[in-house]
Amino acid sequence: MRRDVPTRREARTAALEAHYSELLAKHAASGLSLRQFAVRSAVSPWTLYEWRRRLKAACAKSQAAPPQLVAVDMIGADARSSDPVYEIVLPGGTRLRLLRDFEPSRVVELLAALRPC
Repeated sequence: MRRDVPTRREARTAALEAHYSELLAKHAASGLSLRQFAVRSAVSPWTLYEWRRRLKAACAKSQAAPPQLVAVDMIGADARSSDPVYEIVLPGGTRLRLLRDFEPSRVVELLAALRPC
């Protein structure tokens, strides 16, 4: 029989993975060394090193092939719309909202920071 509800342990592990993934993404965007970032965030550097290792291992295990570029379509409005925001929905459901005058190189950096590996 398959169960659809995660156990407490699975839920806690998922919450910790999400927390440290977000923290490591902030570190990547900070420009600081991991040690400096850890001190400013009141976290042990070794904790961040360990979570970075775990998340990379989990990512490598779950990835069958590297992500490929895909064609996209504008939906809901044309490219000349006055809406100041673009929204990108990533495969995992993460939504990335960008101002219309975004710098493409910064988006690449942001996407790299959002990936746990």
